[in-house]
Amino acid sequence: MFLGVYAKPNKKSWKRDEITIKHLNTFFQEKYLHEIAPFDIENYKRKRLQEVEPSTVNRELTCLKTIFNKAVEWGKIHKNPAKNIKKLKERNHRLRYLTKEEIKNLYNASADHLRPILIVALNTGMRKSEILNLKWEDIDFHQKIIYIMNTKN
Repeated sequence: MFLGVYAKPNKKSWKRDEITIKHLNTFFQEKYLHEIAPFDIENYKRKRLQEVEPSTVNRELTCLKTIFNKAVEWGKIHKNPAKNIKKLKERNHRLRYLTKEEIKNLYNASADHLRPILIVALNTGMRKSEILNLKWEDIDFHQKIIYIMNTKN
């Protein structure tokens, strides 16, 4: 219900929610929404942390909180049991950047049709979807600017 009524029409990242909901359903399969308590959510958090990074667990907790907020808003439950669940500390550090030699090797190993995409990605940090959705009118060659219309950030 959440995906069809709320996520798909309102969120660009609804496919991520779809994956998250599969994990949530696997863990909470024995319980109805109104039966899930904060303790159960903490157990989910602990179990998932054994399988994935803290950042992934935090994204899943955010999705779960949104599901419960919508359930409250829609009159399905009275309160959100995830409301006071704390997120995990994330290790937000870049592992490393490609060296000039690695960039050269990657470029040389790439198919000809992928090289322009690779050059744009390496020089701008744009996401794959941002590059693939570019249109000619998004590029100002005179000012050397690329306009990204539908970006995540």
